[in-house]
Amino acid sequence: GFHWALENDKWQARVDSIKPVFE
Repeated sequence: GFHWALENDKWQARVDSIKPVFE
């Protein structure tokens, strides 16, 4: 669970960084 949370945070940061490209 904890390791997944860390990976999820990395993915979320990546999504946030590319999100403006699609808006």
